[in-house]
Amino acid sequence: MILRKHSSFLFFLFLLSNLCAQQTDVSGLLQAAKKKYQSKDIAGAIGEYTQAIKLNPKSEDAFYERGRIYNEQKKYLDAINDFTKVVMLNPKHHRAYYLRGYTKFLTGNNRDAVSDLNFSIELYANSALAFWYRAEAKMKLGDMTGACEDWDAAYRLGYFEATAKIKNYCANMQKSSKVAADEFLRNGDIKLDKGDARGGLVEYMKAYELEQESGAILYSIGLAKVLLKDVKGACEAWRKAIELGSPEAEELLKQHCN
Repeated sequence: MILRKHSSFLFFLFLLSNLCAQQTDVSGLLQAAKKKYQSKDIAGAIGEYTQAIKLNPKSEDAFYERGRIYNEQKKYLDAINDFTKVVMLNPKHHRAYYLRGYTKFLTGNNRDAVSDLNFSIELYANSALAFWYRAEAKMKLGDMTGACEDWDAAYRLGYFEATAKIKNYCANMQKSSKVAADEFLRNGDIKLDKGDARGGLVEYMKAYELEQESGAILYSIGLAKVLLKDVKGACEAWRKAIELGSPEAEELLKQHCN
């Protein structure tokens, strides 16, 4: 019995040792691939990533980096296959969704490109390029309203190349700041009603960027902040709201602010 337990323990150590060695080998291959890519040895880099995948078929880094190279080399189908493997291994890999969507856009598959870019933006909403390419795909699909909204989002995130598109295609589609602010205010109210105070505050702040002389918006900002336990910020917002003629803010100021 003791000999059997001893043998099992040794076998476990053997497996653990092999696993550690394999992980070390994969890490070394990834480093080698990166160096070869930096030295412009593209074929060598692809070879190293392929070897890493053979050792560890669940290495999302190897699939992702090889997919990026395939994309650069215009091997779009290979790139899409690698990015698909990444999101299967990690459904929250927003960069893989973005690059798969971008690659599909390059191949003219605009509908699927929009779908992938939707996922990317849902997971990470601060990528100007994700909004830009989704706008481009939407334009090709005839969705100019959606395209203009995405170009505007890309511009707000610092991708100023979107300015020309907005001027050329969206001049007659721009909403007045008052109408847009009212939409953000309504969206904030909906989120607040669902218990999402943080999401509501984000919408209210968007409204405030457009209409900074609105007591109603400042009142709502204060409401969201007090729910988030930012009493000082709430009081500041309500004081400004009162100055702009919001009587509702006076009662809340009395309740929560000294």
